[in-house]
Amino acid sequence: MENTVFQTFSTRILLLLVAGGTGAISRYFLSAWLNQAAWCGKPWGILVCNLLGCFLFGMLSVILTRNFSPEVKLIILTGFLGAFTTFSTFAFDIVDLLNESRYVTAFASLFGHNFFGILLTACGLCVGKWIS
Repeated sequence: MENTVFQTFSTRILLLLVAGGTGAISRYFLSAWLNQAAWCGKPWGILVCNLLGCFLFGMLSVILTRNFSPEVKLIILTGFLGAFTTFSTFAFDIVDLLNESRYVTAFASLFGHNFFGILLTACGLCVGKWIS
């Protein structure tokens, strides 16, 4: 019995690795292509990836929940879209909180992720410059 659980766990990990790698490569090429486009340029490539990922996460979460196993949902949402953009998961969680009428938590999370994410990115850049 333990061997079956391990094989299932190993298979899930392998599928997550493949799906995550595919998602990361897709994000890289799509954002690089858009950033190179004369009409687009940086940072619009990653914005398109984030927005596309949000739409796909919302749509696929419903379709996969209704029609597929939890494993398929895990591989596509966590693996592919999780690597394509973590922003889609963040946005989905905020909408989920709003749907549950947990408005204070939703707005605290929204503010916290954005404000502190930007603040800590700036701090990280300063520390990186100081160290090197």
